[in-house]
Amino acid sequence: MTNRHLFAAALLATGLVGATAAVAQTQTLVEVSDATMIPMINGTADALDDLDIYDGAGQKIGDIEEVLGTTADAATAVAVDFDDENVFGREDRVVPLDSLKLDGIKLVLALEPAAVANLPVYDD
Repeated sequence: MTNRHLFAAALLATGLVGATAAVAQTQTLVEVSDATMIPMINGTADALDDLDIYDGAGQKIGDIEEVLGTTADAATAVAVDFDDENVFGREDRVVPLDSLKLDGIKLVLALEPAAVANLPVYDD
């Protein structure tokens, strides 16, 4: 291949990778099936739904409104209904599952308020 062909191939590959990342960031989330397993809690989405969420200091800051995923059998996030009187804001937010940690029997949000403000708003 000539240098010009290599350059064109590199541009094409970069464009395709960038397009894939953009699609992944804008995928629509759906409510997952109640029977979907959630490894973090060793239970189902139904068991995760409505659980309270705590901050690092142990204060209740909200609860899980919905368990979400890219398909009905693959949970990747939750919609959190934040309590009105906390620093995390009033809007429901889509929180990635990997931002929650199980601490004993409590689900703890491992994000600061500023990071939560940048998460997508959940509009049911």
